[in-house]
Amino acid sequence: MEYELTAYQQDFLLLNYEKMDFFINRAQFSGSTSIDNIIQVKSSLSYFHNVFTYNDNKVLLFDCNTFLKDTFQCEQSTPSRLCLLMRPEDFSSKGRPAIETLLNKNSSLSKEFLGLIIPAQAKIRKIGINEIYLSPGSLKKTLSFYGIYGCRFPQENRIQYFIDLETNILNILRKKNK
Repeated sequence: MEYELTAYQQDFLLLNYEKMDFFINRAQFSGSTSIDNIIQVKSSLSYFHNVFTYNDNKVLLFDCNTFLKDTFQCEQSTPSRLCLLMRPEDFSSKGRPAIETLLNKNSSLSKEFLGLIIPAQAKIRKIGINEIYLSPGSLKKTLSFYGIYGCRFPQENRIQYFIDLETNILNILRKKNK
């Protein structure tokens, strides 16, 4: 039996901005919810300045929306009230210790979840693996530092970047430790 790669599709979360989009492997998060009350907290970590209550637990939030806007100079027209929920086990065995350490620093925070603020214009889409162009070898190291591992061009004058949430979060944690 011959396997046809062009027919293989994967679920991705598509985050829409005005001039570009980002897509994330659906396997990188456990669920999603809306955010009602965001509470600001003091933190020396960039983009980790908020918590919210989920199932009677205080969940630390990574402001993925602001991170993407700052890093890629992309704009979004509506305010964000959506949150992805990541569990430590959603991270690789290499990244999991850093997330567990982060969540264990404050005894009042949930140890079960890390939340990510994402744009309101987000939807799950099936994307064919054959539609994704991997980063070229000459740029791979630079782009992967920003969590970019590929892109696709679903329509004229539009680009969608394939990003890895874990890479972005761990790079921010590493910057703090330098």
